[in-house]
Amino acid sequence: MKRSLPAALPGGQTVRRQSDVPPSTRVSPLSPAAAGPRIVALAVFLLALTSAPLPPASARADEWLGKDKALHFAGSMSVGSAAFAASAWGMPDHEPWEWSAISGGSVLFAGLTKECIDLAMGKEFSGRDLAWDVAGGAVSLAVNLLVFALAAD
Repeated sequence: MKRSLPAALPGGQTVRRQSDVPPSTRVSPLSPAAAGPRIVALAVFLLALTSAPLPPASARADEWLGKDKALHFAGSMSVGSAAFAASAWGMPDHEPWEWSAISGGSVLFAGLTKECIDLAMGKEFSGRDLAWDVAGGAVSLAVNLLVFALAAD
């Protein structure tokens, strides 16, 4: 059985099924109107966080396409997908942007935690690793929202 989220009609009436919402008032979960300014603010924050310059020594030792970057990307995709699925399953009455925020926050938390552990072990904080974490989380989020949008129709 397919679940759908509550939607609000222009008059404020709430409906439970996507098919009850007139096509002219439906908002795709992928549209900017559904994502809202929170997603834009999160994207700007992540861009600013990952674009900090690295010292020259770190830049030489930490290549953009190093062996560990694929692990960061894949690990972040896994964390993002698991967080999105868990929040969608645990909070079915919430909006997809809320599941997306939990997913993105989980990816960022995992990536920052890993880099802080590296610092504690005497290694350097890698902005490039964090950038690959963010990229994996973004791809995961795009795939999750696409699957949700296709399943809702």
